[in-house]
Amino acid sequence: MLSYLVGGFGLYVAVRGNVTGGIYLIFVAFILSQGARSAEVQTAVVSRIEHLRVSDVMDAEPVALPADTKLDRALDDYFLRYRWDWFPVVDVGGRFLGLATRENLEKVPEALRPGSHVSEVLSTDHREGVPDRRGRAARGAARVGGAGAARAIMAVDGEGVLRGVVTIEQVSRALQPATTLA
Repeated sequence: MLSYLVGGFGLYVAVRGNVTGGIYLIFVAFILSQGARSAEVQTAVVSRIEHLRVSDVMDAEPVALPADTKLDRALDDYFLRYRWDWFPVVDVGGRFLGLATRENLEKVPEALRPGSHVSEVLSTDHREGVPDRRGRAARGAARVGGAGAARAIMAVDGEGVLRGVVTIEQVSRALQPATTLA
């Protein structure tokens, strides 16, 4: 509302002969309007996130690579089949060990792939803890980075068992109604 008043006053000032002052006030009105819209969207997003739990947005049955999978089988049965760039890797007990990336697998010479296991080339430098806050977050997580930002989080329980995967796309879908304000 304030932005409309400032903009109207700027138009009045411009019509009365002070064009520079009028344009300045119209510009200030535009800035106020954008700030108000941004605050409205932020409030809507925060209200949606406030009660959101990891389990509400995660894929509870993620496709995971067994650690003892041979590299040639991993490329054929997972990377080429699903056309994904990475997969979580788990041991026989379902504990999250790290990530297998197509890039790391393809670095291994083709002749060595049938004799090598996924566990030999997985990335573990992305692991970090995520606190459990009133049941709203996983006990631990690993981030899948890319282009300077995390694109996915592996949700694991207290024993390190992979319980789900949360991607940016899933979070975006969960917040979509909150970000479609007029």
